[in-house]
Amino acid sequence: MGTDGIVYDNRQAQIFTTTSSGYLSSISFNSYRINPTNADLRVSVTSIIGGQPRTVLESIIVTSTTISSQSLSSAFLLGGNFSNTITATGNLLLQANTQYAIVFSTSSIEANYRLYGDYSAYSGGSNSSFQNSGPYKTSGGNLLFRVSATPIPEPGSLTTCILSAIFLITRRRRSRTSRDTATPISSPVFMLFRSSNLNPVIDVRPR
Repeated sequence: MGTDGIVYDNRQAQIFTTTSSGYLSSISFNSYRINPTNADLRVSVTSIIGGQPRTVLESIIVTSTTISSQSLSSAFLLGGNFSNTITATGNLLLQANTQYAIVFSTSSIEANYRLYGDYSAYSGGSNSSFQNSGPYKTSGGNLLFRVSATPIPEPGSLTTCILSAIFLITRRRRSRTSRDTATPISSPVFMLFRSSNLNPVIDVRPR
């Protein structure tokens, strides 16, 4: 995995399909690096056009030191765990029932990373590789990953929140001597997709 900025350009991508609309909050995946790799890993979410990852919608840099140089055990992988979880800005709105891609790349000529996957029968997308001039070619498996997003409030829930806010404001005006406080309610998080890892785990090796 890597690029020289001219001809040599290798990337890995995983296409996925959303089940609901929401703002991207985090991406989890399983990876390790081969020493002496010290190039940072770029994880991007892109649009899909003609089955190919296209426009970068959000990009997150993962420093090399946060990715272990030790391979992951089968027990860890089969337990549904993730070695890395990165936090998104929370500004990217993912539309329901839409395909996107997670693209792994670096700006270094050579970055030796290993991304874990399996042969799960996922109908929402697949793992693919991009080499030099492309295009992306399907590898036949899926990376192990999880995309999390903060759901958009239902119209009814939003109205209730507005009415509650009006009630609090009115209450504060009527009782100037009291100090009312409101406790923030955390929005629930839904998982768009996590590739099944019940099948034998394979090591997806970028070349």
